[in-house]
Amino acid sequence: MAILTLSDKNWTWRKGEKVSKTTAYLFTIIISALLCLSATAEPPSRCEIKKPTTDAPYYVLPDTKISVLIFYTSEPLNPDNTYANITLRRSSDDSIVQEVYTKIPDGVEQTCEIEIIAPAEDPYGFKVEGWLKVTAEVENPEGVSKEAVMDSAVFVDWKNPTDPGTPDIITSKPTHNPRPTWTWAPSADDSNAVFYRVKLGTTAGSGNIIGGSLGIIVLSNNWTQTVSFPASGTYYLTVWAEDKAGRVSSQIISPPLSYIRPIYVWKNSPGPTHDGSSWSYAFTTIADGLAAAGAGDEIWVAAGNYTQPFTHKEGVGLYGGFAGTETSREQRNWFVNATVIDGSSGSTMVSIPTGATNACVFDGFTVRNGGATGNPIIYIGTSAAPIIQNNLIGPNTNNTIYTGQSCSAIIRCNIFSGNNICSINVGANSPITIASNIFANGGTGVMLNYLENSPVIVNNTFVNMTSIGLACFRNVSTVANNIFAFCSIGISASGSGPSPTLTNNCFYGNTANYSGLSAGTGDFYENPEFVDRLNGNFHLTASSPCLNAGSNSAPGIPSFDIDGEARIYDGIVDVGADELNSPFIHKPLINPAGGTFNQPQNPVITCDTAGTVIHYTTNGAVPTESDLIIASGGSVAVNQSLTLKAKAFKTGMPASGVTTAVFDMVCSNPTFSIPGGYYTSPQDVVVTCATPSAEIHYTTTGYEPTLSDPIVPSGGTLHISNSCILKAKAFRTGWTTSQTTSAIYRFEHTLYVKKDAPGPVHNGFSWNTAFTTIGEALNIALPGDEIWVAAGRYLENITMKNSVALYGGFKIGRGS
Repeated sequence: MAILTLSDKNWTWRKGEKVSKTTAYLFTIIISALLCLSATAEPPSRCEIKKPTTDAPYYVLPDTKISVLIFYTSEPLNPDNTYANITLRRSSDDSIVQEVYTKIPDGVEQTCEIEIIAPAEDPYGFKVEGWLKVTAEVENPEGVSKEAVMDSAVFVDWKNPTDPGTPDIITSKPTHNPRPTWTWAPSADDSNAVFYRVKLGTTAGSGNIIGGSLGIIVLSNNWTQTVSFPASGTYYLTVWAEDKAGRVSSQIISPPLSYIRPIYVWKNSPGPTHDGSSWSYAFTTIADGLAAAGAGDEIWVAAGNYTQPFTHKEGVGLYGGFAGTETSREQRNWFVNATVIDGSSGSTMVSIPTGATNACVFDGFTVRNGGATGNPIIYIGTSAAPIIQNNLIGPNTNNTIYTGQSCSAIIRCNIFSGNNICSINVGANSPITIASNIFANGGTGVMLNYLENSPVIVNNTFVNMTSIGLACFRNVSTVANNIFAFCSIGISASGSGPSPTLTNNCFYGNTANYSGLSAGTGDFYENPEFVDRLNGNFHLTASSPCLNAGSNSAPGIPSFDIDGEARIYDGIVDVGADELNSPFIHKPLINPAGGTFNQPQNPVITCDTAGTVIHYTTNGAVPTESDLIIASGGSVAVNQSLTLKAKAFKTGMPASGVTTAVFDMVCSNPTFSIPGGYYTSPQDVVVTCATPSAEIHYTTTGYEPTLSDPIVPSGGTLHISNSCILKAKAFRTGWTTSQTTSAIYRFEHTLYVKKDAPGPVHNGFSWNTAFTTIGEALNIALPGDEIWVAAGRYLENITMKNSVALYGGFKIGRGS
């Protein structure tokens, strides 16, 4: 209802409209008349706010026009006389920020939409932001107004949403049945009214908003959604933040997502349709699946016996090991669900086309019973580079896998067992990579022919091979981190040209470790300690010397071991096909690690696994927990030749491997202070030996010193006054005896030779001790010497020395 107030000069409406006093009296008379009639009229009886509401508020920018929808009833006696007053107030203190007063239609259960601006400032100039309440009043002249209030119905938002933070990697990649989970750092907005939109495209930032034109509203910074990928390929997700005021952030883009369409093959598919679209409608032969596949597709083959030969296709992944219920490749188990390629027909069962690339994959099959007619069961074409992995291959006869020339295949993580001729026969000039495979209980594991393009044989296990583990014919292959155990020959090389480069291979229990080549850098010869070799378990134990014993710099180290577990687990790659992927006690280190020494040693023993107890022995026995204990960093006194072994123990864990250091203690050779030669006066020769506590025994007769000969202490002096041959040797208990040090001291220029001199000493210094051959005298003769030769027949070839005179014709006992 309008209310009039009286001032001295004017009547004033509440809304501030000024009128004359005469007009005001007239309004008073009219209003009084209307009030008299109101006894039969109705004041406004209903008023509701339909929008905005607390449940569906407006989020707006400052100075944005909004629409308030009211529902009301107003039937004044005088038609066209209903008014609405719409007010915006702060929810926090009820202060008015905006107001609109307008005429609205009369009637019963009317709706009316009234526009009002959510201002940036209130009438007093203060900033308007945050939550506002909406008040609506409906009034007519017949009675008081009807009011409705809707709190927290409008939010004035001044702040743009920040960009979503850098996204995390997709945690569930949509490889086959895509349901990607994607997280990103949240955006910020004071209203807490941020949501996100996501779109999918084949290039970064492209595509349509997922969920139609409006898009999916993601209320948190974690998004999980099943996405429809139209074909095999690479896709990207794009996300951006919006607030309900309509502000939009920048976009962020996911890492690439690879989707691969599976084509299903199952020998026992129920059908009746066999189009490869599901397990129920699977093709029944691998050849049919290949015919339907295109580049980028995968063919999933359920367990069963498949006897039809087929030619693989470039760009297609062929995977076995499925039970026939899986929805992702990761669910299969190729050990349990045997998808058998049966070569009983004698045909080549799998042909890899010439020129195929790494996109041609053969994975998860059991390949057996082939080779009866001389054909390989798998043939890889010339210049082909397929990936052959995760297969059980054997038993087969003849060459199981045979490659054409220039083959760049990657053959990894397969178990070859019971192939009685050769598991892999590699054609000429093929830079092939053979890694993380087990070759067991067969003839030859791998044969490399004329390979001059650097093939790589790395991290394989060759065990129980009746012929040769690895046979190389004139090639420059790299052979690293492999185990050759219990084979007839570990590795052989034949033909002219360079030999393979060997690094950090383990050899043990072979009839011959090498044939036609020498040991490589870092090769070692300890028991690899398989879990159960006799029953085919070639995993490494926690005490195996192959743990952390490989070379990380070897080319072609695979990312996974034979079990599909990640390499490298503990900083240094293990040797062989298996990588132990559980905590183990590191082998102790001994420094120095053994060797030949002429001084006592104090080797330090350490173990970098915390909480271990190190036990050691010095008699070559494997340490047990009852042997001597040494703290990590402690030293052992080595005062004689011995074999030092150390092993670490820790409660609740298997003991470490054994570290062995062999110390060969050798006495230093004695030294003489005065060299041998011709002297005119006696000489005092000081004899020394660098090895402490060594005994020096000597002779002056030319005989080899023994422990029964005289002793001269180190630093002692021997007085030499007559011509003689001085010899000395050092001895110490528990040490290897030194070599003999020898010097000839001369005091006259005559040497004597007599064929039948009685001896026993023959030093040439007298007739009684004369040499028995002229050559012996010439060997020690000095310039100016004369050699007197007694009568006799001398059958020898001699070479005269310059300035040495040789005289014959002497009779025994006569001088000149």
